Amino acid sequence: MDGQNDEMKQWLSMPNFACIPNSHFYIGRRNDSTPRREFLHHYHDCYELYYLYSGERYYFIQDKTYHVTGGSFVMINPSEIHRTGNLGNFGYDRMLIHFSRELLEDYLDMDKGLNPYKNLEEEVHIISLAPQEQKFVEMLLHIMETEYYGNRQYENAYIKHTLLQLLLFLNTCKPNRADAALAEINATQKTIFEIIGYINNHYSEELTLEKISAQYFLSTFYFSRTFKEITGFHFVEYLNNVRIKEAKKLLLDTTLTVNDIAAAVGFKSNTHFGRVFKQAEGVSPSGYRKRRG
Repeated sequence: MDGQNDEMKQWLSMPNFACIPNSHFYIGRRNDSTPRREFLHHYHDCYELYYLYSGERYYFIQDKTYHVTGGSFVMINPSEIHRTGNLGNFGYDRMLIHFSRELLEDYLDMDKGLNPYKNLEEEVHIISLAPQEQKFVEMLLHIMETEYYGNRQYENAYIKHTLLQLLLFLNTCKPNRADAALAEINATQKTIFEIIGYINNHYSEELTLEKISAQYFLSTFYFSRTFKEITGFHFVEYLNNVRIKEAKKLLLDTTLTVNDIAAAVGFKSNTHFGRVFKQAEGVSPSGYRKRRG
């Protein structure tokens, strides 16, 4: 089904978007045969499931690139930076699901033995399904899509039950390990993805355009231009996104002060941290902690 509700359209218009406002669940199918604008690298606060019925796509997740073919599931954790891209011809048919962890809490409270997030916790990103497995999951996807668009009750029990069934079933499927799924990329892309990995692991340190350029034997002009072309972000924008993502975790999961968190994620100035955080999240760090706590 091609229609999208106003909430989703608003969400998709955001340059670096977060979880869907005021909802715990979204599902939508796209059957596309023409080129279209690709979304920039982004992350959000919900889980993402991406099922490719047919066609081929690149899927960029953190600092790796995967070649995804028909009959495959892509699984994304909250806060993992990702993007899809065209692979030669443009025809593809996919289903996209976003859901928050809170959506299934009632089921998990009733049965502590359930763990629908096993694959996600083990960072299994790609699952290629056998033909019979494809038929079963496509039936589950059809049920959720019909229920979502037919009843407009985004959190009804039927959707929750079917989503839980899908996740538990995917836990039983054989995953594609990263080495088997990685796509071929050119030397420039490889260097930029290595730099992305370095930023993700060293965000708390003092990182500058000049320092990274020298470390990878690139001119600052070339690095700045190429990084923007490949990621969609300027270097500082990407670095700040990573730092804010980590700051959000610390605000919710620790009792560290806001000043300590600013230092822990690499901001030298508490004022600068507060300004960047509010620009990204629409609220101050302390306000975010109170609202989400």
